[in-house]
Amino acid sequence: MKKLNQFGKIHYTVIFMLVVLFTIPTLLYHQYQLHGALVPAGKVIEVSGKVNELKYTREAKTVILKLNDPLFYDDWITTGPNSAVRVLLDEGKKSKEQLAFFIYENSKFKIDKAIVDKAGNKKVVVQHTQGILRTLAKGLKTGDEIRVVTPAVTVGVRGSDVITEHLAMGSVKVNSYDGYITVYKPSDSAFLNPERVQNGMAAIVDEKGNTITTVTITAPPENKIPSIATPTAPLATPATTAQTATETTSPSTNPAGAADSTQVAAAISSGTSAAQDIQAGGTTEGAANPDNPAPGNNP
Repeated sequence: MKKLNQFGKIHYTVIFMLVVLFTIPTLLYHQYQLHGALVPAGKVIEVSGKVNELKYTREAKTVILKLNDPLFYDDWITTGPNSAVRVLLDEGKKSKEQLAFFIYENSKFKIDKAIVDKAGNKKVVVQHTQGILRTLAKGLKTGDEIRVVTPAVTVGVRGSDVITEHLAMGSVKVNSYDGYITVYKPSDSAFLNPERVQNGMAAIVDEKGNTITTVTITAPPENKIPSIATPTAPLATPATTAQTATETTSPSTNPAGAADSTQVAAAISSGTSAAQDIQAGGTTEGAANPDNPAPGNNP
């Protein structure tokens, strides 16, 4: 007489296969999390201004951020009133993606995580909770996206040049300088109802993420990611009468700081950069105002 188990006629082999089927995704997810904790997510390719103000927090420990430092997921970057930093995400040598962030003065930024959905699309999630952040992306595959998360709104970036700016009273302004972007309200947790912001427009979102007002902005910045990026050395801090050892030096005196061949996003600085507007002891108005992208005032 054939003995049945509690599932009736389902064979034990079938039960085992079902258990394995549901267990493998969990194991792969934990392996992915472990890999993300060990492999750098990006790298610091440029520092400007008073670099002793640049800091990052990792596992509750805060230290000075330096040129060429690797950055891992969950690292928080904080800039001071006279400093700025540019970060390049490492998408692998074979990848055509170019993902870079310019973090202005008095800002907070974190590379949060990278996730892959069921369709195989990659989402890189970063958090921007204070100040001004410029996000530049090129070469993303169809379906891939960078999500810039702020307390008031989440911004979807696909092959765009975007500046997110925290305004007074908790509102956020999202400036689209190239291509188009999508914005998601906090209530849209499933990201199903995006609102599109076209090139040359900006969306101002109130502190609760309920109201989105679209306005026209000035011409886009001249500095763009070129079709063939040329690596450049870090920009030098403008000389002052009381330049200290804590400030950056020129590339000629700091050969170790030169960008390597994979640091393609450093080419965003074609000639002049907003980093050069950051003076030791203060910043210019243009460096902190993405609505006025005059030549020489762009990251």
